[in-house]
Amino acid sequence: MESRDFEGFFGLLKEVAELYGTRLSKKRAELLFEACRELSLESFAEGVRRHIRWGSFFPAPAEVFKALYGTHEDQATMAWCDVLEAIRRTGAEGPVKFADYRIHYAIERMGGWAHAAWAVKEKKNGR
Repeated sequence: MESRDFEGFFGLLKEVAELYGTRLSKKRAELLFEACRELSLESFAEGVRRHIRWGSFFPAPAEVFKALYGTHEDQATMAWCDVLEAIRRTGAEGPVKFADYRIHYAIERMGGWAHAAWAVKEKKNGR
Protein backbone atom coordinates (compact mmCIF):
# COMPACT_ATOMS: atom_id res chain seq x y z
CA MET A 1 0.00 0.00 0.00
CA GLU A 2 1.03 3.55 -0.58
CA SER A 3 0.72 6.37 1.93
CA ARG A 4 -2.27 7.69 -0.02
CA ASP A 5 -4.13 4.45 0.83
CA PHE A 6 -4.09 5.13 4.57
CA GLU A 7 -7.46 6.90 4.72
CA GLY A 8 -9.24 4.02 2.99
CA PHE A 9 -7.33 1.56 5.16
CA PHE A 10 -8.26 3.47 8.32
CA GLY A 11 -11.91 3.66 7.25
CA LEU A 12 -12.03 -0.10 6.76
CA LEU A 13 -10.37 -0.72 10.12
CA LYS A 14 -12.87 1.56 11.87
CA GLU A 15 -15.72 -0.56 10.47
CA VAL A 16 -14.02 -3.79 11.54
CA ALA A 17 -13.33 -2.36 15.01
CA GLU A 18 -17.01 -1.48 15.29
CA LEU A 19 -17.94 -5.04 14.35
CA TYR A 20 -15.69 -6.51 17.05
CA GLY A 21 -16.42 -3.85 19.66
CA THR A 22 -12.74 -2.83 19.70
CA ARG A 23 -11.26 0.59 20.32
CA LEU A 24 -9.08 1.68 17.41
CA SER A 25 -6.58 4.48 17.88
CA LYS A 26 -4.88 6.22 14.98
CA LYS A 27 -1.52 4.95 16.31
CA ARG A 28 -2.74 1.34 16.24
CA ALA A 29 -4.00 1.84 12.70
CA GLU A 30 -0.62 3.28 11.66
CA LEU A 31 1.18 0.24 13.12
CA LEU A 32 -1.19 -2.12 11.31
CA PHE A 33 -0.71 -0.16 8.09
CA GLU A 34 3.09 -0.49 8.30
CA ALA A 35 2.84 -4.22 9.06
CA CYS A 36 0.58 -4.78 6.03
CA ARG A 37 2.20 -2.27 3.66
CA GLU A 38 3.32 -4.97 1.21
CA LEU A 39 -0.33 -5.75 0.43
CA SER A 40 -2.51 -3.70 -1.86
CA LEU A 41 -5.52 -2.08 -0.21
CA GLU A 42 -7.74 -4.51 -2.13
CA SER A 43 -5.76 -7.53 -0.89
CA PHE A 44 -5.86 -6.24 2.66
CA ALA A 45 -9.63 -5.77 2.42
CA GLU A 46 -10.02 -9.32 1.07
CA GLY A 47 -7.90 -10.71 3.91
CA VAL A 48 -10.02 -8.86 6.45
CA ARG A 49 -13.24 -10.13 4.83
CA ARG A 50 -11.94 -13.70 4.99
CA HIS A 51 -10.88 -13.28 8.60
CA ILE A 52 -14.28 -11.90 9.58
CA ARG A 53 -15.94 -15.10 8.33
CA TRP A 54 -14.05 -17.27 10.84
CA GLY A 55 -12.29 -14.98 13.31
CA SER A 56 -13.81 -14.03 16.62
CA PHE A 57 -11.41 -11.17 17.37
CA PHE A 58 -10.07 -8.01 15.72
CA PRO A 59 -7.48 -9.19 13.16
CA ALA A 60 -3.78 -8.68 13.71
CA PRO A 61 -1.58 -8.58 10.60
CA ALA A 62 -0.77 -12.28 11.03
CA GLU A 63 -4.45 -13.17 10.73
CA VAL A 64 -4.85 -11.09 7.58
CA PHE A 65 -1.86 -12.77 5.95
CA LYS A 66 -3.06 -16.20 7.09
CA ALA A 67 -6.51 -15.50 5.64
CA LEU A 68 -4.93 -14.56 2.31
CA TYR A 69 -2.13 -17.12 2.00
CA GLY A 70 -2.89 -19.87 4.51
CA THR A 71 -0.56 -21.14 7.21
CA HIS A 72 3.01 -22.17 6.48
CA GLU A 73 1.76 -25.76 6.46
CA ASP A 74 -0.96 -24.87 3.95
CA GLN A 75 1.62 -23.20 1.73
CA ALA A 76 3.94 -26.22 1.95
CA THR A 77 1.09 -28.57 1.04
CA MET A 78 0.16 -26.45 -1.98
CA ALA A 79 3.81 -26.31 -3.06
CA TRP A 80 4.12 -30.10 -2.79
CA CYS A 81 0.96 -30.48 -4.89
CA ASP A 82 2.63 -28.26 -7.53
CA VAL A 83 5.69 -30.55 -7.46
CA LEU A 84 3.60 -33.71 -7.82
CA GLU A 85 1.66 -32.17 -10.71
CA ALA A 86 4.92 -31.22 -12.45
CA ILE A 87 6.26 -34.76 -11.99
CA ARG A 88 3.05 -36.16 -13.47
CA ARG A 89 3.21 -33.74 -16.39
CA THR A 90 6.91 -33.72 -17.27
CA GLY A 91 8.52 -36.66 -15.54
CA ALA A 92 12.16 -36.56 -14.48
CA GLU A 93 13.44 -35.21 -17.79
CA GLY A 94 11.28 -32.18 -18.40
CA PRO A 95 12.29 -28.64 -17.61
CA VAL A 96 10.26 -27.26 -14.74
CA LYS A 97 9.63 -23.70 -13.65
CA PHE A 98 7.79 -22.96 -10.43
CA ALA A 99 6.50 -19.53 -9.50
CA ASP A 100 7.77 -20.00 -5.95
CA TYR A 101 11.58 -19.92 -5.81
CA ARG A 102 11.46 -21.88 -2.54
CA ILE A 103 10.30 -24.96 -4.44
CA HIS A 104 13.41 -24.82 -6.63
CA TYR A 105 15.57 -24.43 -3.53
CA ALA A 106 13.95 -27.47 -1.87
CA ILE A 107 14.29 -29.58 -5.03
CA GLU A 108 17.99 -28.74 -5.26
CA ARG A 109 18.41 -29.73 -1.60
CA MET A 110 16.77 -33.06 -2.48
CA GLY A 111 19.40 -33.74 -5.13
CA GLY A 112 17.91 -31.99 -8.15
CA TRP A 113 14.80 -32.39 -10.23
CA ALA A 114 15.60 -35.77 -11.79
CA HIS A 115 16.44 -37.32 -8.43
CA ALA A 116 13.36 -35.90 -6.69
CA ALA A 117 11.02 -36.93 -9.52
CA TRP A 118 12.51 -40.42 -9.64
CA ALA A 119 12.19 -40.82 -5.85
CA VAL A 120 8.52 -39.82 -5.92
CA LYS A 121 7.75 -42.18 -8.79
CA GLU A 122 9.60 -45.03 -7.03
CA LYS A 123 7.68 -44.41 -3.82
CA LYS A 124 4.39 -44.31 -5.74
CA ASN A 125 5.19 -47.62 -7.43
CA GLY A 126 5.99 -49.18 -4.06
CA ARG A 127 9.67 -49.76 -4.67
